[in-house]
Amino acid sequence: MAININIDKGVTHIPVTRDGESVGAISFNANSIEFAEGFYTLLKSFDGRMSEFEKKAIKLDGVTKVDEFGFPINTKEKLQLIKETCEYMREEIDKLFGENTCSVVFGDSNTLDMFSQFFEGVIPYFEKSRSLKIAKYTKGKPAKSTGLK
Repeated sequence: MAININIDKGVTHIPVTRDGESVGAISFNANSIEFAEGFYTLLKSFDGRMSEFEKKAIKLDGVTKVDEFGFPINTKEKLQLIKETCEYMREEIDKLFGENTCSVVFGDSNTLDMFSQFFEGVIPYFEKSRSLKIAKYTKGKPAKSTGLK
C-alpha cells in the first residue's frame, strides 16, 4: 500500500477584475517567509519610490511657463517621470509575483494609482494568511497585526 504525503503550501489565488471585466488571476504563497520578506521589501520600495516621485514632481510643478498649446514646457519631463516610476514598479511586482503578473493585473495601462490599488487589494490576503499561520504557534489566537501597515 502506497502512502501519499499531501503538502498544502498555502498558495492564495486572487481573481483579477479590471474595469469590470474578469481578466485572470494572480497567485502567491503568503506563508512563505521568502515571499513575506520580498513583499515587505516591495512595499518599502514602493513607498520610497513614491516619496522620490513626489519630490521630483513638486520641483517639476514649480515650472509655470507654458508652450504654445498652454501646457507646461516641461510636460515631457513630467510624463517621463511617471513612465519610469511605472516601469520600475512593474518590474518589481513581476519579480516577486511572477513574470507577466502586471500584464494580467494592469494590461497596457500605466498610472501611479493602479499600484496603490494593487497593494490595497493584496495586503488583506497577505495579512490574513500570515495571521492564521502565526495562530498555529500562539495556541489558536490569531495575531492582531503583522506589523506591515
